[in-house]
Amino acid sequence: MSNNHANNYGGGIYNGGGSTIQFSGSNVIDNSSPSYGGGLFNCQECQFSLDSTNLIKNHTGGYGGAIYNGGGHYKIFDARIDSNSSNNQGGGLYSYSGSSDDVPDTLKNVKIRFNTAEEYGGGLYLADNQAVYSENLLVSNNIVGISNSNSQ
Repeated sequence: MSNNHANNYGGGIYNGGGSTIQFSGSNVIDNSSPSYGGGLFNCQECQFSLDSTNLIKNHTGGYGGAIYNGGGHYKIFDARIDSNSSNNQGGGLYSYSGSSDDVPDTLKNVKIRFNTAEEYGGGLYLADNQAVYSENLLVSNNIVGISNSNSQ
């Protein structure tokens, strides 16, 4: 999925209505949205799983350059989240609205690098009771406070 643009949510992928999606061996590259999830938008009560998937050079004017998770659940394995940008928070991944009773989301063998956000979380932004299990997670070379030139 590449070179797509949404008018609101999920430039490359929109997961809504309680849906579950799974991708393996995929690329989500150069997608954009003005609000949430330049590459992928995941709504509350939705689930997604990514395995051996690259999210590269996605952009949002709002939250979650590569991925916006708004209260749903996710599992990401063997993935690269590189060179994504947000004009707000979560250049790579933005996730919020959890519960202390939730099963933790998963980041295993994931590299989150070279992402930018203007406000918070250049690589990763977690808020509101987010529980994440991580194993072999690399978060490096992400930047906060840089105005993104590809704003929507």
